[in-house]
Parts: sequence; C-alpha cells; structure tokens
Amino acid sequence: MVPRNLTKKDLAAFINRQRDKWPHPTFNPSQTRINDMRTALLDPQNGFTRCDSMDPELSRSPQPPPHSVTTSTDRSSIIDIHVLLQDRRRSPIRRTAVDLTTTAASINRFYTVSALEIFTRLQRSISAIEGPAILSCPYYLDPTYSQYIVKWEDSDLQGCQFDPERLHVTADHKLVVYIDSISLNAPRTVLQSDSADQISNLHSTGTWLQARITQLPGYSEFQVARHRRLQNPQILEGWNFASSIYNLYHKATCELTQTRISLTLIQSCLGVGETWMADARLGSRLAKLYGPGGTQESNEVVAELTAIRDVPLGCSALLRFLEDWDHTHKVV
Repeated sequence: MVPRNLTKKDLAAFINRQRDKWPHPTFNPSQTRINDMRTALLDPQNGFTRCDSMDPELSRSPQPPPHSVTTSTDRSSIIDIHVLLQDRRRSPIRRTAVDLTTTAASINRFYTVSALEIFTRLQRSISAIEGPAILSCPYYLDPTYSQYIVKWEDSDLQGCQFDPERLHVTADHKLVVYIDSISLNAPRTVLQSDSADQISNLHSTGTWLQARITQLPGYSEFQVARHRRLQNPQILEGWNFASSIYNLYHKATCELTQTRISLTLIQSCLGVGETWMADARLGSRLAKLYGPGGTQESNEVVAELTAIRDVPLGCSALLRFLEDWDHTHKVV
C-alpha cells in the first residue's frame, strides 16, 4: 500500500533508492506522472519493497551519492520468497516451486536469507529434496556462474555445512536452486568444453542440453527477462534467443546419449511453454523478414521493433502487429 499523502517528490525519492526495480530503462521524475509511479510501486512483479521507509520525512532525507559505498545493514524484514528447484538429475528436468515466508536481511540493496533455515523448512515440505545431491545457486554477481551451497548423502540435513551460510534473493524475491548428482562436483570450465568425454558426468540428455544452453551468450538476460513486461527490443532479443536454441538443437543428436533432442526438451530447458515457443519463433521470423536488414525491410516495422514506451505493450501486442503487417504486405 502506498500512502496517499506522499507527494510526487516523495515517491521519486523512494523509487531512486530502488532504481534497479523501476520497470523502464530510464526514470525521469519530471516526465513521469504520479499515478504511473504509484502503479509501478504497487506492481508485485517489479519487486519494490518496504525495507526503505515510505515516510515522507525519511523520503526527504539526504541520499548518498550514486557511486558511494555503504557498509550499513538495513533492518531485517519478513518477506515471501519463491524457491525454484531445478532437479537436473532427471530428464526432462523436474521443476518445482515452493513459496516460503522467512526473515531476510537487507544489505546494500540485496536481500539475503539463511540457507539452513530455507532448506530445513524445504525438507519438511512435500517438495523435499532426495539425496544424494549437490546443490548450487546462480552467483548473484553473475548468474551465468553457479555457486555450490552444500553436498549431502541423503535427505537428512544433520551434519551438513552450508557455504555460504546466507543466500542472495533476486529483486523479485526468487531463489533458484540447482540439484545435481554428487558426481557433477566439477569446475564450471568442464561445462564449457565441446568434448563429450568431458561432460560424461551429466547423466541425461536434459542435463547435457541444459548445461550447453546456460553457456550461450544471452542466456542470463533471457532468464532475467522472463515474466516481466518488456520493451519491444527486449522482446525481440528473447524471441531471437529462443529461436536460435531451436535452430541449433532441435532434432540434433546428444553427444552423451546419442538420442535426438525434441522440441519438448528444449522448451523444458528454457522454462517456456509450447504456445510461447511457437509465438517466439513466428515473431523472430517475421522480424527478420520485415525488420532491419530483412529482405522486405519496412521503416514502420523497424520503428515498432525499436520502440520504447512509458508503458510497454508486451509480447502479444508486438506479435499481433507483425502478423497484421505480414497479412497485408505479404509478397505472393
């Protein structure tokens, strides 16, 4: 709830303290309506939190310079987090979501939670992790890297040493956990090799494909952008990335198992559904046809593909525009 007595200046000060959660590329208070600020603050997808007080007097207090470093720790907060489990020991990868309410510490704009508390509660739930397994999370400074958390021989946490002891939660309160076989405890550089014998510890086609996809340029941006309302250039980037994965791996042969890779497996590794994938492939094809450098390049289509709006129209609107254009301008 955003107090109604806050002025536009108060709201702008609050947003500036959490600029990474503002849903648009830039934030100019003088060009942003107060109602748009309130809408963005109240949208749970943006992840604005109340760890910074919305009190007007505090909002007007001096803020540190943009590049200053602070070592102070904000007060603890009770937050809801979404634990997203990816069991990569199975094919296709088993994806499970668990919602938990926990105490989080806010340090320099990052939320951290106790690993022991999270996994103790997780093991008491219906989604308990079966051992033996080794667990890791995307490294918060660069999610293309994984950070190992703990290795256990069974489902009992007794004797487990978590390192690190606290885990970083994303701005939208998500905690992604990778579950791998104990034999996968190897340096990341192994997964960067193209040699099949160096990935022999990956026990399924799904795990093999997931490891390959995560190494590709654009993967981390694709994962961060999912479930957000994006500007058209970002939508096109996601479509092109998904289409490139399809073109690269669909019906290709897994070097480890010698089985052909299906569309369903690709969708599972990307975390998208059949309809989204079909829309992405169609949107990417039409953008390449009528967009920059296309054989039927159109200035109007180029302008739409590069458009930045205060309120993005979303994937469906962009795809509808491209389909309508294709219908009326298709060369027979």
